[in-house]
Amino acid sequence: MIITIVVVAIVVGFITELFYFGGSYTLDFGGSLAAAKNVTGTAAFNGTIRTYDPVVGIPVNTSQAVLGQVRKMPGVKDVRVQAGIILVDTETRDDVYPLALALRQMNLSPVTIVANIAIPPELEVATSNGTVTASTLNTRGVVRLETEPFVDAGSEVPVAMTAVLSEGMLIDYYSARIVAERRSIIANATVVELLNATFTYSIPWEERDIDAGSLAGYSYDYRKVNTIVFSPELNVTSVFMKKALPYVTFIGPASAEVSPDFTNMSAVRGDFAETSVSFPGSTLTVTGKEAPGLAMEPSAVSYAYRLALPQSAEGYALGGVEFVMASPSKLDAGSAVPLNVTLLMIGANVFSVTPAPLS
Repeated sequence: MIITIVVVAIVVGFITELFYFGGSYTLDFGGSLAAAKNVTGTAAFNGTIRTYDPVVGIPVNTSQAVLGQVRKMPGVKDVRVQAGIILVDTETRDDVYPLALALRQMNLSPVTIVANIAIPPELEVATSNGTVTASTLNTRGVVRLETEPFVDAGSEVPVAMTAVLSEGMLIDYYSARIVAERRSIIANATVVELLNATFTYSIPWEERDIDAGSLAGYSYDYRKVNTIVFSPELNVTSVFMKKALPYVTFIGPASAEVSPDFTNMSAVRGDFAETSVSFPGSTLTVTGKEAPGLAMEPSAVSYAYRLALPQSAEGYALGGVEFVMASPSKLDAGSAVPLNVTLLMIGANVFSVTPAPLS
């Protein structure tokens, strides 16, 4: 199993008064703390999401039509603009997570919420002078950070942050973030159905005047090339004279366009004997469940299948999600296909499942 630690894009700082988190605490140590006594290091620990602030941030460019839908959603108290972002106030803290998930499903991105995370009474902090055990009692046992709505309140999450210590106590922190893990597993996906196949044909120049009637019922794209190319290029006199040829519709020193139904290569070579002529091919792409009845073999075929992952694999919940994937070869409906699957996780929660392409 390959485990790669990645940081979920979460930013800590001053967004608005409402989104204030981090920053110095006013602590009574019997006098001001000298900055020279402060020690800065990094801390990584597991915390528990206690609550979310009753407000959700969405992009400022969200359309009025979408905002109208948001205002009608369950749990929404108000929608307002503040400090360059749109804030959606909720009736209660319990409304935040389901609302944020619903907003993400509406393709609003990013959707941000502020999490209040209960932290252990002591943290191990890595400093330039070694690891220090620091008390967190003066922080009221909570770290606040901005995140996307990946997990519900009550979930345990891994957290990393920069910690500021004084006299063995945590007095400040910044750059707090929930840490996600990427894990790679093998899962057997089931072939649900063939959606379509794409057949690509390389059509020789002299055969490009194909019968489109054989493509009835198919979706197709025909890039027909009526060009002939000269090497070396023609001189001005030759260009002027060749304009009179009945099959030439346009001509320049380097190439000419000919009538779409003209396919006589021998005539072209004879009329342009003073140069070498090449004849670029055309490309036909046909999409359907079966190959079209053309008197030629495709140069390439790809298939699009609907696949379904199992409910679980290697102990991880995958949810049986269905997805569409291209395959270079034919697959039988109901057969199993082993896939490399990348999981993005927060703690024990899988919130993103990405199958690798078939090869």
